[in-house]
Amino acid sequence: MAHRAAALASALVALALPRAAAAEPAPKIAFRLDLQALPGRGCPTAEEFGLILAAEFGYLLVRDDARATLRIETHPNGNKLDAVITVPDPESNGEWRRVLTQGDCRELLYDVAVLVSIAFGPRAWRGSEPPPWLVAPVDFEVGRPVLDFEPSSAIVKLLHPVEEEAYEPVVVVSKEPLPRPIEDKPPFKVEAALGPAVMLHGLPGVAVGGNGLLGLRWRRFAVAAELRGLITPASGIGDHELPGRASVWAASALPCYAFEHIDACGAATFSHLSIDVESPLALTQADGFSVGFGARINGRVRLSERLGLLGFFDLNVQSRTFVLKLDASRTVADWRSPLLRLAVGAAVVIHLSE
Repeated sequence: MAHRAAALASALVALALPRAAAAEPAPKIAFRLDLQALPGRGCPTAEEFGLILAAEFGYLLVRDDARATLRIETHPNGNKLDAVITVPDPESNGEWRRVLTQGDCRELLYDVAVLVSIAFGPRAWRGSEPPPWLVAPVDFEVGRPVLDFEPSSAIVKLLHPVEEEAYEPVVVVSKEPLPRPIEDKPPFKVEAALGPAVMLHGLPGVAVGGNGLLGLRWRRFAVAAELRGLITPASGIGDHELPGRASVWAASALPCYAFEHIDACGAATFSHLSIDVESPLALTQADGFSVGFGARINGRVRLSERLGLLGFFDLNVQSRTFVLKLDASRTVADWRSPLLRLAVGAAVVIHLSE
């Protein structure tokens, strides 16, 4: 009995001493979130972005009681978006700042979450401690009472020892990205454009006017329908400078391959040519209608979320030649239309949907 009494006394002494502290996990960080995202670009909300960050870190780090602030602002950059990420340091009045660029806002903020996890996650503080202003506030939890019934079970184990296997706790943190919500939006964008145009070659003189365009754009492809009207302001046709003017109306279909700032397009054009001269004998040898095919290059600049500028150069080869004779008995025409038409122009683009 003596050895059992000694074992019982040792157990009571051991229970009176504080338990050995468990290995402390790496300190967690926390941010207050200030997300300023452009509306209408498919950006996640602040709550969604908080969950995206949680998927990267393995815990919810966006908290209202955090000292540090993660500020994200998105700005248009041509057809893409810039995300300016800053974390002000309240102790040194400095800040951590980075800029990321991406064409899709949701993809951009996923990249931001990865960058934040690399800069402030556990790998960034391996072997050291994060600054105090970045550490998450302590969570106070109500646990079990200090007095419990474990002493009796410990005494029983000492009096009736059995072999126990040591188990180490295993923590599994999921790194799978959160499922992205299905966006109910069309796969294309709608735009309209209006501006001046100049035909350098194809009429009796330089012609000026305007054109309007309505188009649909995908990521790498675009189609558009265009209407153009032009007139020669100078009164003079052919070698004899006959008093009169020429005008043309044209409708075009434009399939394009879209790059970031340039579109390479084909063109199918239906046009009607009119010549107004001071003579009863006008353009009587043809009805003025023609079909043409050609190519077009568009240069594009994005000014804002809704506005942009478009400049273009196109060439078009007509399927018919028109002849003007004021005297039907003459063998030489007063003017013969060339097959090639060259035009340049510009337009203001309005993005009707994003």
